[in-house]
Amino acid sequence: MNVTVVAVPPEIERPDQTRSLGRELAELVDEWSVTPNGVKAQKIASEMIGKARELLRTNIHLPKL
Repeated sequence: MNVTVVAVPPEIERPDQTRSLGRELAELVDEWSVTPNGVKAQKIASEMIGKARELLRTNIHLPKL
């Protein structure tokens, strides 16, 4: 049985990934904005930076750090 393998172009995958990352980043920003605890806010801010980098990477192909 011959099976044809078709690769999905990255430009088709990216919009869903971008939406997902954008939503995750927005949720982190919301959580961060109402967090009174400095240590927890710092942890959330670190996660936000990571999500922002991922989001940029999906749009402009930045190298992974």
